[in-house]
Amino acid sequence: MTYQEIIEIEKKYPINSIRVNNISIWMIVRNILFNIVKTSEIRKNIEYKDEKLVVEKKFEILNLENNKNKNLMFTSSINRRLYNNKYLDPILDPIADYLGQNSSIFLEDLQEFTLYSKNVFDYNTLLKSKIDSELFDFKIENEELLLKIFKILGIKFDYKNKLQNFFKYYFSIKKILNELQPKTIFIDGYIGKLNIILAARELNIPIIEVQHGSVIGHFAYDTNFEIESLFQPNYFLVFSQLDKEYLSNKSMYENKNIFIQGNYHLDFLNKKIEKIEAFRTLKKTFSKIVSISSQDTVELKLIEFIKDVAKINTRILFILIPRTNKEKIEYTRNFYTMPEFNCYEILLNSDIHTTVYSTCAYESLVFGKPTILINIENYSTMYYDYFKKLDYLKIVNNKENYTLLINKKNIGTKKLSFVNYKESLEKNINYIFKEFR
Repeated sequence: MTYQEIIEIEKKYPINSIRVNNISIWMIVRNILFNIVKTSEIRKNIEYKDEKLVVEKKFEILNLENNKNKNLMFTSSINRRLYNNKYLDPILDPIADYLGQNSSIFLEDLQEFTLYSKNVFDYNTLLKSKIDSELFDFKIENEELLLKIFKILGIKFDYKNKLQNFFKYYFSIKKILNELQPKTIFIDGYIGKLNIILAARELNIPIIEVQHGSVIGHFAYDTNFEIESLFQPNYFLVFSQLDKEYLSNKSMYENKNIFIQGNYHLDFLNKKIEKIEAFRTLKKTFSKIVSISSQDTVELKLIEFIKDVAKINTRILFILIPRTNKEKIEYTRNFYTMPEFNCYEILLNSDIHTTVYSTCAYESLVFGKPTILINIENYSTMYYDYFKKLDYLKIVNNKENYTLLINKKNIGTKKLSFVNYKESLEKNINYIFKEFR
C-alpha cells in the first residue's frame, strides 16, 4: 500500500458514504492508513523498535477546576528546541507569549528537560484519567465499501479496534474540554489530533492549526475530496503565500480561513547563526560543502548514493545529518558527520543542501541555499514537485545528474520569501479572536 494508491481510491469511490452516527469516518480511516504506510516504510529502512514513552509520575496532573477559560496548546515534546538553556516550542510558545503564558496551558507527551513554557502538563496522563472503560457501540454504514477498499489496498488489520480507540479518546477529550471550557485551542498539525478537532467543533470551541512542517505535497494535505466540517480546524496559520496558494486548491481549508504567519524558528536562526570558524577552515580544503539531511524511510539508500558520489567528487565535502543509522555508516575523507553542530548550523554554513524529502528542504529555501533533491522511491517528486515547477529547487533521479548539478557554479534556484513573524502573529491572532467574539 502506498499514499498514491490511497489517493486513487479517494478519486474513484464514494468514501464519505462510510459513516458512523451520520459522520463520515474517512478522515479517521485515512489517518490510520497514513500511519500504517509510514510505519512500514520506517521498518524497511531501520531496525525499528516499538518503544513507548515512559512518563515520570512526578509530572503534575492538570487541575481542571483551576484552569478554566485558558488557551490550550496541543503539541509534542519532539517539536521543542533549545533556546537560552530552555526548551521552547517554536510553533506554539510564541503564540503563548503573545496571549500570555499564564493564560496558556500546554498539553503534550512530556519528557525530562527544562521547559520554556510556564504551564505544561502531560497529555497522556490527563487523557487516561478520563477514559471510560465501556466500549463504544457503533455501526458502520456502508461497511462493505470499507472492506472492499482494504482488499484493493491489500491490507488486513483490526479496523474496528482502531475506530473504537479513536472514539474512546474522543469521548475522553470531550469530557476534558467540557470541564476546561478553553477560550481557544491551538494544534501543531491535524494528523493524530482528529479526535481533538471533532470534540472542539462539537463544543463550538475555536480550534486553530499552526503549520510545523512542509504541507505542500504532503499526503495529509493532499485532499481532493469533500471533508466532514467537524474534522476541519477553524483556521490555519501557514508559513508563506506559497503554502496558502497550495492549500487553497485543496478541500481541507477555505481560502479565507488560511492566514500567512511566517516561521518563528527560521526568523530566529536567520538572525542568530553566523559563519562558524570550523567551516571556514574546511572551505580552504574543499571547493564546496554539501549538507545532507536525512529521513528514516530512505536513510540507508541515501547514504549509499552519497558515498558513491563522494568517491568521484573528492574536492567536495559531504556532511551527513543522520537520523537513525549512525553506527552503520562508513565515513571517508570527504563524507562524514559533524555531531558537534546542529542541523541548522551545518545547513547555514554549507554551499548546497541535499535531501530526499525532509522538511529541511523547505527551510533551506528560506535561507537561500540551493537545494537538490535525490528522488529515491519517488519521494522527492511526491513531496516537492510543486516547488520544482516553480524553480525553487532541483530534483534528480541518478548520480550522473546529481554530480553535474553540484559542480555547477550556479544551480539556478530561487529563494523563498517569508513575512515578518512577529507582525503577522499580532495581526492574525487579533483578527481571529475578534471574529469569534
